[in-house]
Amino acid sequence: MEKTACGMRQSKKPKKLNNEKNYHLCFWAEEACRPPNRPEKTPKSSLTNSIIMAYYEFTASRVSGDGNAIFPDKIIIDTYREVVIHRKTRVIGYKETKIRFGAIGSVTVNKHLLFADVIIESNGGQVIRACGFTRSDANDIADLLR
Repeated sequence: MEKTACGMRQSKKPKKLNNEKNYHLCFWAEEACRPPNRPEKTPKSSLTNSIIMAYYEFTASRVSGDGNAIFPDKIIIDTYREVVIHRKTRVIGYKETKIRFGAIGSVTVNKHLLFADVIIESNGGQVIRACGFTRSDANDIADLLR
């Protein structure tokens, strides 16, 4: 057991409160109280310091029959880098097409009986055509990019 600046005993593993790490209850009750061997700075929340990174990856169905049986299409939406990536794997390597969010001109979803196709066009004329996604995945992709 260790003693803190306020004299409260603390075990080697302090309790975690509200996503705060390595600080105990008396630290929040009194400004002068801090865990031993800690700087006098106020702790910062891990939630306020972290950058919210969202990374969505959608994989086409292998059953769709659009050449996805062995190597399905993937659409990756990276909101931190603000880019859409279409990845088509091959026997050796893969083909990757990237479009930044600011350059997206239109997003079209062609719905078929079971599956849907996603067509993303850029302002510069670049086109991403990914086939064989479920309807719900295609709607999610369109909602994220609009």
